[in-house]
Amino acid sequence: MVTVTEVRVSHDLKHARVFVSSLGAPGARTVAVEGLNHAAPFLRRALGRAVTLRSVPELVFVEDATLEHGERVERLLREIHDGEHPAPADGDHDD
Repeated sequence: MVTVTEVRVSHDLKHARVFVSSLGAPGARTVAVEGLNHAAPFLRRALGRAVTLRSVPELVFVEDATLEHGERVERLLREIHDGEHPAPADGDHDD
């Protein structure tokens, strides 16, 4: 499943970058983005029928890696936290 996470439209409304995210392996995500870019003309025509715009922007789909970056930062912070506050060994107590 692919999720649209953000759309950035140029000031002149001629171009739109559509950021998408999907679950799965990075290779599968890349294939999904390639498929969406291949289907972009069809999707642009469908968009043109669905909305009232003077001109419909050209669509470019881009993989959004925000979730992966966020997970990496969280993992690194946990590692730092665990390193600074190691779990007490058996027999060690803060009495």
